[in-house]
Amino acid sequence: MTSVLTITSDMFSKVRKNKNIELESRIGKIIDGKFVNGVKQEFFEEVYNEIKNCADVVSDDHWIEQMDVFFKHNKNNYRTRVTYPNTTMIINSETIIKTRLETYDVETDNEYQFRISTSLEEDVNSSIIPTLVDPYFVRLKHISHHYLSNNDWCVTFTKTWGANSRTEVEKKQHNEVPCYEIECEFLGCNSTYLQKRTDNSAAESFLMKTIDIIGFPDMKYWINDKKK
Repeated sequence: MTSVLTITSDMFSKVRKNKNIELESRIGKIIDGKFVNGVKQEFFEEVYNEIKNCADVVSDDHWIEQMDVFFKHNKNNYRTRVTYPNTTMIINSETIIKTRLETYDVETDNEYQFRISTSLEEDVNSSIIPTLVDPYFVRLKHISHHYLSNNDWCVTFTKTWGANSRTEVEKKQHNEVPCYEIECEFLGCNSTYLQKRTDNSAAESFLMKTIDIIGFPDMKYWINDKKK
């Protein structure tokens, strides 16, 4: 079986060649061979407080609300992201086509597992998108970003609600608890980070940060090859 480190190192090799590739890990559970994103509220708050109070971390001092609208147009899948920054109170939006490149689910001997993945996001000119679209999924999120190592890494905490329409998702926001999500993303594509490190050492750092979030640095982990 190929090791998690070998697979992650290969991902960094591809990121080195194409700086538009996004590389991230997400914490969750593997249930019946399927990865389910999200953690318990208590765990979410515990990790959030630990990272926010860490001297080596630069944290946003506010939560950002954003809405992701997923829809099809001319046989392509699009995502329009609308943000509402509390600091400016100005609505911003951007539309992309996101292509998933690689995804691996990582089993552990802990309560939580994680997923590592790479993807490409292509910006879309808003002029080619119709004024009205028929979304197949809408996601509402409250997000807090926390940056490490000169902004080469970002740990993101997200409270998420999802539904098939904006009306439904806003109703859920007021009546249901969110899904609590934690992810770690590599942001150092355009810095000197990879110039100073091998793919293997970058992969080791990435996995160490993900494992530190879970909170058990000595836990065992391996690729789940029973994905459904």
